[in-house]
Amino acid sequence: MSKTAKTAKQQMKDVITSAIKKAIELGELPQGDAPDFIIETPADKSHGDLATNAAMVSAKTFRMPPFKIAQAITNNIDLENTLFSKFETAGPGFINFFLSPDYYAMVLKEVE
Repeated sequence: MSKTAKTAKQQMKDVITSAIKKAIELGELPQGDAPDFIIETPADKSHGDLATNAAMVSAKTFRMPPFKIAQAITNNIDLENTLFSKFETAGPGFINFFLSPDYYAMVLKEVE
């Protein structure tokens, strides 16, 4: 895995973790520690470049439906200074992220 890809995955993890903490602080999610979640490349490219199951695995902890948890998380996501251009909630509670042109420019520089 390239350095840029590792950076993007770490940024995504940090963005999600930060959004969960902020949602708890704002009362959008109840107090609790979010369990470990995965970040993966979806099989279907229309589902983004990377996706996470953070809301799905947090349902038991927060005692809420995954889709509502995903909404609370996405309400608090800040993509500024990241390699992502946008995100969306999909299905029962997945959160899909789309890489920005900056990501691809960094990959090309890395290859060069």
